[in-house]
Amino acid sequence: MAGPNQVELISAFLNSPESQRVHHLQIGITPAYHASENALYGFDMSTVLSLFKGQRLPRLKSLSLGDCYPFGAGSTAAYLRGCALGDITPIFEAAPRLEILDLNGPFCLSRPVRHFKLREINVQIDPVAATEATLSQQSLDHLLASDLPLIESLSLHCCGSTEMLLDLPRGFDPQRGMPKLTALSLENLSRDSARRQAALQARMLAG
Repeated sequence: MAGPNQVELISAFLNSPESQRVHHLQIGITPAYHASENALYGFDMSTVLSLFKGQRLPRLKSLSLGDCYPFGAGSTAAYLRGCALGDITPIFEAAPRLEILDLNGPFCLSRPVRHFKLREINVQIDPVAATEATLSQQSLDHLLASDLPLIESLSLHCCGSTEMLLDLPRGFDPQRGMPKLTALSLENLSRDSARRQAALQARMLAG
């Protein structure tokens, strides 16, 4: 969790026999490292995420990325909550049995994805900790256009950031790619999109 050292460590892990057996994986950073003079380098996990391309984690069921683990009781831990994650697209091919994905920080999804086991995606973005206020409209569009037939819960919480409002795509229909979705919670939406999300959520709950 010491910033740049993650690249060598995670690379070694992904190419080891242990990667074929692991069920749960967390990759984050410590507040102590973020407070150091090299914080900006260590806070960006995009190089670490690129290591997943072409890899295989056949038993991985839950993955948490970017969490800022509060090992100490100092004030730094009170407001640091995530990392800039980069492109998460390779994860979906690398972990075919993944069921739970927790993302703590802004991310990029370069295209819609297909995944047949994922049940839950939780995104937490803290504008204080992240290098971007929120994720891009394109990444949200790609996520909502993905084929995720077993997903039940999709949440995006942006901790009060209002710098860039997002739109719920007008063509978004959970029955097409997410037929089991019952919990949709997206923050940082425009006023019209927030109204449409509330109406959509009501319909999903009504069955």
